[in-house]
Amino acid sequence: MMFEEELKKLLKEEFHNETLDSLSVFPNALTTVAYKVNFKSGKKFVVKIGFDEKDIKKGKGIKEKTAIKLANDIIGFDNSPKLVKYIDKYPSFPGYITILDFINGKVLDAEIFNKVASSESNLDELSDILIKLHSFKQKTFSDLLPNGKRNIYEYFVSEHEDIKSALESDNLFEKLENQYNKLPRIYEYFKNFQKFSFLHGDVNFKNVLMSENKIKALIDWDRSLIGPIGFEFAHVSTLAANYGVSKWHNNLIKSYLDKYTGDPKKLYKEFKMIELFIYFKLLMRKLTHKHEKDKVEICIETKEELKDHFIRKILEYKS
Repeated sequence: MMFEEELKKLLKEEFHNETLDSLSVFPNALTTVAYKVNFKSGKKFVVKIGFDEKDIKKGKGIKEKTAIKLANDIIGFDNSPKLVKYIDKYPSFPGYITILDFINGKVLDAEIFNKVASSESNLDELSDILIKLHSFKQKTFSDLLPNGKRNIYEYFVSEHEDIKSALESDNLFEKLENQYNKLPRIYEYFKNFQKFSFLHGDVNFKNVLMSENKIKALIDWDRSLIGPIGFEFAHVSTLAANYGVSKWHNNLIKSYLDKYTGDPKKLYKEFKMIELFIYFKLLMRKLTHKHEKDKVEICIETKEELKDHFIRKILEYKS
């Protein structure tokens, strides 16, 4: 889905004092189309165009706009993209349009990233960014709620029956019933949880911008939320083996826990609890999503089918 001609018209109207030099699409965007815009004046921007109907209905664009503004205030423009303009609707476009300042840097492939980003200095830099980000504490923030729910507890509970239905549809419920029955205790743990922080929500190698083999910035803030810090690490850890970046992720957690001013053992316990829930969510998606249920995917690190990898990780969880 391409929007070059429409985007050229938009840029001419929004930046009437500028002359367009070049326009190029970024590869691998999933639910947005992203372009790099070069003006002859030397100014550079990134334009993200939302087109996924579900994302648009959920207000994903508003969420990213709010998250980026908040990130700019907390961790600064050096470590997060600066919001230039947000357009909720525009003629000829299916959804929202976000215009960001371009940050020099690149996203590395997983194998190279695993080596470069695992250096002590890069782990130290990224854990510092996350510590600073998580210092923002607020119980709720209307545009940053998890999947539109009022809090993380409601989000967990809302998925519970769907997970069971997915397991039953593949004759897996009996096999995983004991682990599934641990989920309500996890939900209850977070029901009256008070230590909510601002989370990026998707700190994986695709969202860490590198420059000269150094951490430059976190990008793609559309999964940001207000929630428990353990969610930050659990979301990425569940897919780390499939990306081939487990070593980096484990070292990042260690670097973070070394600086964490709270109880590191308690935080690690919370991270593992949320991890179980997310493994169930990933398995549910694998079993029910029309684009995934018939696709055979092999976990990069373990060489298992991804479905079997999720099942094994669920069974390994000990409360």
